[in-house]
Amino acid sequence: MAVYKDLKARLDRGDTIIHDAAVSTELQSMGVPMDFVAWSGPTNYTHPSSVVQMHERHIRAGSDIITTNTWSTLRPTLERAGYGDFVREINSRAVHLAQKARERASNGRDIYIAGSLSSHITGRDPRTGEIGFGAFSSSPQVSVAELEQYYGEVTGIMAEAGVDFFIVEA
Repeated sequence: MAVYKDLKARLDRGDTIIHDAAVSTELQSMGVPMDFVAWSGPTNYTHPSSVVQMHERHIRAGSDIITTNTWSTLRPTLERAGYGDFVREINSRAVHLAQKARERASNGRDIYIAGSLSSHITGRDPRTGEIGFGAFSSSPQVSVAELEQYYGEVTGIMAEAGVDFFIVEA
């Protein structure tokens, strides 16, 4: 397992660190079907071998950091897509699939696994108060307490699964 302090030391030395490419876009280009609401999030459950293959490609191309396939795996998004009962499994699998790719493709290099957190979540319908208005929203009308709950849930799951650190993606 790569350790964040080692990455920090490399950054402090001015080393070049290569981050992977767009995870969902790469999966889509591989022909993996995307969910209308949760985009690539469910593929950790439905197409795990493709997720591993995508990470392996990034590692073999020189990435030092690979990003978990969790950009669209917050509870409200997965619930709206019909995967609400699989929040834990989808998020923990994302980490385990990245770890598997690291084991298979790293050739002894330190590869860091970044837990992806989206800055967009399924929003709240301002007319009814129900979550599910629009696929994603940068102003979802969700309370701070709800955001803490949703992000706390997935960060806890991914930390427990062994992610090295988290990144927030726009």
